Amino acid sequence: MATGKITVRDMGFETILGALSFEREKPQPIRLHFSLWLDFAPIAASDDLNATVDYAALSEALKRYIQESKFILIETLVSKSAEFLLAQSEKIQAAWVKVEKPEALPGSAVSEAEIKITRNEKN
Repeated sequence: MATGKITVRDMGFETILGALSFEREKPQPIRLHFSLWLDFAPIAASDDLNATVDYAALSEALKRYIQESKFILIETLVSKSAEFLLAQSEKIQAAWVKVEKPEALPGSAVSEAEIKITRNEKN
């Protein structure tokens, strides 16, 4: 096994996220980053997209999932997003998700949360 990592960084979009009333009414910007750990050996041997995961399609699916979920807590967003990614393919051994909420706190550059879940830790 040759475990490798694919990373998508700085996906920016707007979504409902937060517990305060104004946060529930208007979408706000977030930045999403995620990594997927896979066995690169069979992927490299075949050099075929079907042997890996389509991270472009996963990115769009995850964005849609987050926007439809309208999470209250950023901790829930990262946890459920990592679980969502693991559920998309048995090829994914682990998933790391980080979300930044740049407008969460006045005077603060960013509020963020992150988590890494491996397949054997998933409930």
